[in-house]
Amino acid sequence: MLQKMDKMMDQVVSHGRNRMENGALRLFWTGSGIEFLFQGTFLTVHFSADYVKYEPWVSLEVDGAWIARFPVARGESSFRFLANMAGSAKQRVRIIRDLQPMPEDPSACLTITALEYEGEISRPQGRKRMIEFVGDSLTTGEGAIGAQVEQEWIPTWFCAMNAFPYLTAERIGADFRIVSQSGWGLRSSWDNNPHCTLGSIYESVCGICDKEPFDFQASPADAVVLNLGTNDNGAFDQRAWVSQDGHETFQEKRLENGEPDPECLLAIQEAQIALLAKVRKWNPKAFIVFCYGMIPGELGKTLSDGVRRYQEKYGDGRAAFVLLPPMGEDLGARSHPGKAAHLRVAETLAAYLETVL
Repeated sequence: MLQKMDKMMDQVVSHGRNRMENGALRLFWTGSGIEFLFQGTFLTVHFSADYVKYEPWVSLEVDGAWIARFPVARGESSFRFLANMAGSAKQRVRIIRDLQPMPEDPSACLTITALEYEGEISRPQGRKRMIEFVGDSLTTGEGAIGAQVEQEWIPTWFCAMNAFPYLTAERIGADFRIVSQSGWGLRSSWDNNPHCTLGSIYESVCGICDKEPFDFQASPADAVVLNLGTNDNGAFDQRAWVSQDGHETFQEKRLENGEPDPECLLAIQEAQIALLAKVRKWNPKAFIVFCYGMIPGELGKTLSDGVRRYQEKYGDGRAAFVLLPPMGEDLGARSHPGKAAHLRVAETLAAYLETVL
């Protein structure tokens, strides 16, 4: 039996900010996908993908075990990952997108078009919590798989399964969704581009390639975890960004003594407060956690004070700052944290979330 995805949404759980297109489910973000119970003799997933430079990768999980990871070919393709089964037991299956949206490849897309199977597919019982994660490459899982020597900017080194959002959600029995972009920040990207901020895309389904408003009420978050500031910190050591027409420039600046310019720090803090207010607007009942420190930097005090100022300005007692354990020597690919570092962060966040939810 082959069933199009639009005919199966009552039988599966959709994870992430997704959208139905022509009967197929389009997956935009890291960690997005579907989950369901399967009892039968074989199971095949059908994909459709398009891209010029960056092929999308997916992971497959069965009964909590990570069993496969592969790039999806351009065009129509399928992958049979359960076959010759006895069909006597129900298995919990999850299909997860490993790669973030790639602004440099605007044609890139990934959809699950159909499931083909012999047996029965049913909707699993939902997890008790929903956590939304907002961030940069650390949240995306850039470098969370692969050897330390790997430095190429390619999708192979992006992995949701080894990154702290997935690992945190598993520890507290939560569903999760991710909004994250490598290199982006609160006030600018790592290279001082002021248009690459998470606040500019937070309210849409996928501000990179789908600007339709996201329906926050369809799956309200119990907590929103923001991990931002690393790229804003890095921008202080980069040259000024200049627009293609040369009419716009931007740069975070240092003083003559090498310290970050206090005016720039204040502006980053104001951007942080504005984003926290935006998150609260769309998540009125969620606990908000702002994190920093996985890659150590100079903005710890600026950002912790920013949360305090937000609390005072809006009278919001359900927001907090959490300093994350640094990655130390636990590097993965692309000079980013490896799985061991993500595990430590997941343990810290899970323990904290259990005390406030």
